[in-house]
Amino acid sequence: MSLAASPLVVATLSFVLAAGVTMVLVPVVRALGLRFELIDQPDSRKQHNAPMVRLGGIAMVAGFGLSLTVIWLLGGFGLLAPARDQLIWSTLAGSLCFFLIGLADDLFDLSPWPRLAGQFAVASVVWSQGVRIGAIDLPWVSGSSSAIVLSDGLSLLATVIWLVGITNAINWLDGLDGLAAGVAGIAAVGLISVSFSLHQVAAGFLAAALAGCCLGFLRHNF
Repeated sequence: MSLAASPLVVATLSFVLAAGVTMVLVPVVRALGLRFELIDQPDSRKQHNAPMVRLGGIAMVAGFGLSLTVIWLLGGFGLLAPARDQLIWSTLAGSLCFFLIGLADDLFDLSPWPRLAGQFAVASVVWSQGVRIGAIDLPWVSGSSSAIVLSDGLSLLATVIWLVGITNAINWLDGLDGLAAGVAGIAAVGLISVSFSLHQVAAGFLAAALAGCCLGFLRHNF
């Protein structure tokens, strides 16, 4: 079976699989967290009044990863140019590394500087593999549709600031029930539309999986 002929079907399947897997796994991960006492205790600086399991992100990452794995096995990525394969793997590897840093922070309460150092290192490696901001389109400044091409130094700076900044921005939202997952899910839905309008179907598939796992997590986050 090959899905390569229909990007919309691939994105829809990616969304549904990610949502379903995440929805099923969240209670399992929660039970494991309670069993091994991997919980975040409430205090005067936190919004929650009861102990919260720290491992909810594991279910989301599992849903995201399994969804894309199934799509890949069914040939959904076959419509992409071979040159794009490295960008996909680099993006996924970088995402996994960011997740592991966040998980370590949840489990061991890392201080800000080691956490930021790890994030900057991961973002720099991802940039070196081609996942980068290479140009910025500012039509209201330049008066034309041509993009401003960034030098390697500026490209590295912009990419690292964006990746590290958006990661921590979402993390800081994680105080009220459903807020972080809701914002991330809405942003992912927007990225699906933008990606397909720009014919960047690979980004659309990843965004669909992200939107799905956010929806699956929200089912248990209220």
